[in-house]
Amino acid sequence: MILLTSAAYVDPELQSEFGRLPPAFLPVGNQRLFQRQADMLRTTFPGEPIYLSLPESYTIARRDADTLARLDVQVVKVPDGLSLAASVLYAINRIGDYSAGVRILHGDTLVSGFDTAWDCVAMAQSSDDYNWYVESHSGVVPSIWCGYFAFGSIDLLTKCLAGAHNAFEKAVNDYDAAQALLRIRPSHWLDFGHVNTFYRSRARMTTQRVFNDLRIQNHRVHKTGTPPAKIQAEALWFDALPPTLRIYVPQLLARNIEDGKASYELEYLCLAPLNELYVHGLNSPGFWHRLFRHLADWFQASQQAMDWRQVDIESVRADVNGMLADKTRERLGQYLASVGLNDAGPTSLNGAPLPPLATIVERCLAEAAKVPVVLGVLHGDLCFSNILFDTRADQIKLIDPRGLNYKGEQRLYGDLRYDLAKLTHSVIGLYDYLIADAFSIDDGAGLDFALQIHADDNVEVIGTHFLDQRMLDGITPRQILPITVLLFLSMLPLHSDAPRRQRAMLANALRLYRLPLHGQTVFHQMLNSFAHYFEDDLFLFIVRQDHAARDFVADEATALGIARFEIVEIAGDTLGQADTVARGLHLHEGAVDEPLYIFNIDTLRPRFRKSDKAIGSQGYLEVFEAEGEHWSFVEPGPGHTVLRTTEKERISNLCSDGLYQFASRVVFEQAFEHQVTNHLLTRNEYYIAPAYNALIARGDRILYEKIDRNDVLFCGTPDEYNALLAMPVDEFARRVAA
Repeated sequence: MILLTSAAYVDPELQSEFGRLPPAFLPVGNQRLFQRQADMLRTTFPGEPIYLSLPESYTIARRDADTLARLDVQVVKVPDGLSLAASVLYAINRIGDYSAGVRILHGDTLVSGFDTAWDCVAMAQSSDDYNWYVESHSGVVPSIWCGYFAFGSIDLLTKCLAGAHNAFEKAVNDYDAAQALLRIRPSHWLDFGHVNTFYRSRARMTTQRVFNDLRIQNHRVHKTGTPPAKIQAEALWFDALPPTLRIYVPQLLARNIEDGKASYELEYLCLAPLNELYVHGLNSPGFWHRLFRHLADWFQASQQAMDWRQVDIESVRADVNGMLADKTRERLGQYLASVGLNDAGPTSLNGAPLPPLATIVERCLAEAAKVPVVLGVLHGDLCFSNILFDTRADQIKLIDPRGLNYKGEQRLYGDLRYDLAKLTHSVIGLYDYLIADAFSIDDGAGLDFALQIHADDNVEVIGTHFLDQRMLDGITPRQILPITVLLFLSMLPLHSDAPRRQRAMLANALRLYRLPLHGQTVFHQMLNSFAHYFEDDLFLFIVRQDHAARDFVADEATALGIARFEIVEIAGDTLGQADTVARGLHLHEGAVDEPLYIFNIDTLRPRFRKSDKAIGSQGYLEVFEAEGEHWSFVEPGPGHTVLRTTEKERISNLCSDGLYQFASRVVFEQAFEHQVTNHLLTRNEYYIAPAYNALIARGDRILYEKIDRNDVLFCGTPDEYNALLAMPVDEFARRVAA
């Protein structure tokens, strides 16, 4: 059997680049390292089972689980904090197969071209000053163990591991003393376990791959290809870049046109592209917030670098219109003809009906026309794969510009809305997840789609924040979404080699088309429920510190005209909504005797007015009649009194809509303290509704206000959100009208 050892996390330097990952999950060329390791091992040792050890605390994403299953790699979870020797011993015992030997490949290592015999250890030479096991110091460059071992006797190995006192090197030497290990030298060895060797190995892999147009050598990237005009345009873009923008790109070292072939050279930067971080990294929302600010700075600098003498505004406008309208219609038509469909029939996504593609195109063009053209230095392909980030210098670097307009003419300046749409196509459009095959799509052939993109949980938080950032001259990505939809439709023929991906991209265009909730964020629509109180009441927003949501919330609240609002940031997970409120109040120095209203962020309550039930009571809830078990319930008494509340336990047909009132902050805190003291959790969470029971038990008067079911709109689950998206525009406008 084969054991890939990856049961610890990468060192802090690599964590600052990619997040807290096991080494085998590091991104290499838009794949996980374990994918390349498994391919190599399958080729070298066909038929041998492969096991991958991982830290017990690491959660495997859906797309990675699918990839591991496809590769037939079995995961062994190992308790965190074990030494390498203890980890290997634990994994072997957990697997429980002692019938043959075991080959070990460290999770940060890739080797090929070596002896496949048993009882051997792979050696290599390295001058890097890392904590490798050095076996020989003879010569200038020492010989080290490079991460591959083959032990013919698993019984002997486990005995040596058990007696090695947590020292893997001692266990190997003890095995060697009892059963001599052959020293072998692989023809290729790549180490990804340290930040310097990681990027050096990436560069070597690039030169080994079959790239006709890219070569990395001597810290230089040499690029050539066809058509020559494209390569020449890229080189001229770098060469013509104004001095104020050169800090955003690698140095141009040379450009050349000879015998009809164009080429240029850039300095090689040891940096990862953002697409690999977005898909395969575990970087925090704060990390991405910082990146988006750098990109906003680029947009501002590219506007300021405009030389108006060189720009014909009408020419730029015509170029953009041709690119968005003509190219989209042409390419969409090509794709639909190739699959025997047309743009006149209705479409649907995940059960929600949507208009015909022809209607979607025209609506997107009309919406795009409402956003003014913004002139500046245009990159032309500002997607994640063309953006590098230097975490140490805290600086972005842009590569692979387009340099050509719609007609194939060389251009430095253009409409920056296009660059923002390309950026949005990565952040919100999740283009790189589609390229990484991290999606599920139905096997149908019509215009009814079922699409799921297997993105990390963080991505929703990152995208929500990004959508409403004023990235470009006051313009937000949300306003650019119609252009992003058109981009996905226009790129369909470019992926003709992958029909399944083409279908996913078309479905994704539909997803983006219906992404905003009738023109605004869910947060905006929810807040607008309380418009009657924007001038007089204090609004307190409680957000997670690591979600970088402060600016988004502040912008939305300001845009709505809320006169007084405060934002409290809390760290990490909470134990439910009641705990969230309690923590937020603890950090807020507000009045303790004012009535407190608590409301769920995933609910719309149009035309809300405070109830007179608040007078003479210590609190009240809003309720409506509904079926199901997933609500907070009220047991009614005479005179609209509440006798008891429950969470996810149906005791009546009166369900809370998520609006909770307490006579004061002190009253809520007393109720919550009773919950905590008595450990009154439901499904390991503290909910708001059960907090009233402590007040009822001490004789306080708690009331309920019954409302009509049609007075509340829910969007906290995918089905609820999809139902609101599918609601006709005029009906939605009527339901939420003030």
